[in-house]
Amino acid sequence: MILGPKPLTAIPRQPCCRPDRLPCKSMLPTTCDLSVFNNMTCKFLPVEPLTSSAFEPFGDVIQTAGRSFHHINARKVERYHDLAAVDVDEQEGRAGISLLRAQPYELPLKVTYVERHPMSSQAFIPLSDRPFLVIVAPAWESVRPSDLRAFLTDGSQGINYRRAVWHHVLLAIGVPDTFIAIDRIGSGPNCDRFDIPEREQLTIDVVLLDALGKAPLGGAAKRS
Repeated sequence: MILGPKPLTAIPRQPCCRPDRLPCKSMLPTTCDLSVFNNMTCKFLPVEPLTSSAFEPFGDVIQTAGRSFHHINARKVERYHDLAAVDVDEQEGRAGISLLRAQPYELPLKVTYVERHPMSSQAFIPLSDRPFLVIVAPAWESVRPSDLRAFLTDGSQGINYRRAVWHHVLLAIGVPDTFIAIDRIGSGPNCDRFDIPEREQLTIDVVLLDALGKAPLGGAAKRS
């Protein structure tokens, strides 16, 4: 069930760039060729490599790199234990495991809306080794351009959104991809949608992924 955005409330925020000039050059990835953005009115959303520390305000990064494990099954298996917090018990909900076949988005991609799940967490784990895009904003009552952050996975990572964190829908890039989803099964309104005003919408362009050395595969990305 998709609901409209809740009434806006005044929420303190840290100073940031003007919404009509986002992102400032200082917010772009340090590896980005800033000459691409010269003489432009910047309305691009910078893309960051996904790391546990950067993503911590929004949820968990599900990965084996840098994580501890213990052996099971006669030491034939490494168990990377408890990598994300599954939060689904609200109103007698239960955890469900689903498979999602995601069609790729073309770039440039304009971020027109985000959604959130006020009653549960939601995890996506890719079954391929291909990167995918993650766009999030804090669990406030409204979303401004300065609230949005975009991350690119390294192909081995999954993510788990905390309850009520705003996020874009699943963003495969380049080619179709299959994901494991772990989220809440149960009754009750568990999906809010926030439509971003057109004048405030930001764009992710292929050049921002090129800057990270992760240009999409499969020909779905297009330069204007």
